[in-house]
Amino acid sequence: MRQKTEVEIPNIPKKKVGAAALFIKKEQGHDKILLVLSEGKDYWTLPGGVVEDRESPEDGCIREVKKEVGLAIKNPPFLGVGYQSRDTEDSLHFIFFGGFLDDKQVKRIKLQPGEILEYKLATLPESKKLVPDRLYQRLSKCMTVLDNDKAFYMEYWEE
Repeated sequence: MRQKTEVEIPNIPKKKVGAAALFIKKEQGHDKILLVLSEGKDYWTLPGGVVEDRESPEDGCIREVKKEVGLAIKNPPFLGVGYQSRDTEDSLHFIFFGGFLDDKQVKRIKLQPGEILEYKLATLPESKKLVPDRLYQRLSKCMTVLDNDKAFYMEYWEE
């Protein structure tokens, strides 16, 4: 049996990969989205983070959600992915559905010290003022995916 060796191929582009989970809490007839505020950021995001080398986006999402907010998820359904190109890097951001939260789960949220400052539940219209525009666009698509079960793909180009 031959031994498999890795060959380093020069000039193969690398992309940064992130993964996050959308959690929804139904409150007084409104869907509220779980958002987190990370240390050093002036905007809110979904719980999640950077996918590590040789880690799948789903596994990265599960790990980051557990680390950041203490919620354990299994086999989260895929909602969509956004591609972003900037002068210095390309990135892919996967979003999975973490599930519907009840009061007990919200009370069990445990923020990662030194990284996550606080969390809040916000309706989609409220989130427009809190999250970056490209995330708001993805959140809007996610809400549609939950209704029609069709994942999305979006692109963003920054010069």
